[in-house]
Amino acid sequence: MEENVLRSKVFGRYDSISAFARAIRWDRKKASRIVNGQQLPTSKEIREMTIVLRISSAREFIRVFFPELMPKGENEGGDHGTAADC
Repeated sequence: MEENVLRSKVFGRYDSISAFARAIRWDRKKASRIVNGQQLPTSKEIREMTIVLRISSAREFIRVFFPELMPKGENEGGDHGTAADC
């Protein structure tokens, strides 16, 4: 089963979906659906998550939101560079 990278990122920063929802100012149900992969986020929601999750590099952004675009074997671990590295 493929890892839900977004879920891992959220729980690495927040203790619960409710805490994440409060930080991003979303309804808990909406946050849960997005984090658990039951609803695709809009570009605005992705931008909001990038801010509250403190995603600062292009590589990390791709790893969290578009893991299928990462070269095989590079989807593990944390941030591996800056936007200039991509």
